[in-house]
Amino acid sequence: VIIIFNAEDFSLRYMSKRGLDFLGMTIDEIQKMGVNYHTNILNPEDSVEYTPKIFELLRRNNNEAIISLFQEVRPPQQINFTWYITGCKVLLRDNEGHPKLLIGMSIPIDSLLELAQKAERILSENNFMHEHIHLFDSLTKREKELLKFFALGFTNDAISKELFISVETVATHRKNIKRKLGCKTNYDCTHFAQVFNLI
Repeated sequence: VIIIFNAEDFSLRYMSKRGLDFLGMTIDEIQKMGVNYHTNILNPEDSVEYTPKIFELLRRNNNEAIISLFQEVRPPQQINFTWYITGCKVLLRDNEGHPKLLIGMSIPIDSLLELAQKAERILSENNFMHEHIHLFDSLTKREKELLKFFALGFTNDAISKELFISVETVATHRKNIKRKLGCKTNYDCTHFAQVFNLI
């Protein structure tokens, strides 16, 4: 489904026949909804995830930039949503070079909620990895080894016995790892270990 919408208020300007047929509506009916289109047709809970991505696309103002996002869509007369993955980019700019129109291409995916959540989690972890790799790379080989034990729930005493080092040394390593990674909780450390494939 091809969609074109206004970059200022996100009102719909165009939708291809396939999308109109799915919704059972005309373009005039959709346009009369105005900004209510997003709450009447799309699951408003999803907007928490994709709205920041759209604003980031507009902020970057780059002709080559494309964002992808998951959306749940349903015709007004139906209860169940259908999952779509949408790729979106700037289509047209005004005379000052500011984005005026955005174009999206939406493709239906498996309607199982779990599939979309898993895919979104993979994308999120990939972004986390790129944003925090410099922190992870600041760890020594030994600290990465200990991070794995911490993430697996080993106590300082158990790690001490496993690696033949003192409990105090383990505690110092734990403190240093948290400081280097900026971790405030044990869960934060576990998240690093998961994303960087230590566990």
